[in-house]
Amino acid sequence: MGNNVGDFYSLLAEAREKATGCDSGLKFRMAFLRSPRRLIGDEQGRVRAIVFEINRLVREGDWVVSRGNEVLETVPADTVIFSIGSRVDEGFGLPVAQGNFVTNPELRFPVDGISYEVYNLDLCAHCEDIFVSGWARLASEGIVGLARKDAERGTRAVLKYLETLPLVSSEGADKAIDSLPVLEKTVVALAGLKKLGETERKIAAERGLPEFKFGSREAMLKVIEES
Repeated sequence: MGNNVGDFYSLLAEAREKATGCDSGLKFRMAFLRSPRRLIGDEQGRVRAIVFEINRLVREGDWVVSRGNEVLETVPADTVIFSIGSRVDEGFGLPVAQGNFVTNPELRFPVDGISYEVYNLDLCAHCEDIFVSGWARLASEGIVGLARKDAERGTRAVLKYLETLPLVSSEGADKAIDSLPVLEKTVVALAGLKKLGETERKIAAERGLPEFKFGSREAMLKVIEES
């Protein structure tokens, strides 16, 4: 939906046209450009109002961002539903803009027209060996399924990048793999994951289900170990 409020209103209007009649009398109002500042409670500890700061849109370089103007608004309320946005860790050492790590505007290894390569004009320009995907690329983007799909696309971008590099010995990788058991953590190889997937698909077919997934880590590890 982006930052276009008109697009959002158009979506609501379209949904209303397709909706069936309702006699509940329920109404709702949407207020944009508001940032919650504090909750006001009563003597019994129940919420009775929310204090918002009214924001304004300002242009900062190529971006339009929301900034507070120190004007407060108190809205009576008896119920509060928290919907918390997310930001990437700005202390991680990668450039951040709009709450997300900055990616290369020049699509060197694009997947579906998306850039996954970190971009830092001041430090490393293209940062060729650093990629971000999923919630690391867009911290507040959708649900788990969307983040997983983006992570898969990011993996394809990394593979494109690796294809441009000269072949080297796998000795270093082999040493790293051999050292993993020292961490006292369970190490699962690709073959084990494939076996797990095959088992889950088999169980789904036997039970007439569209999909089956084991419900615990222990159950999954048992299948992998038996393979």
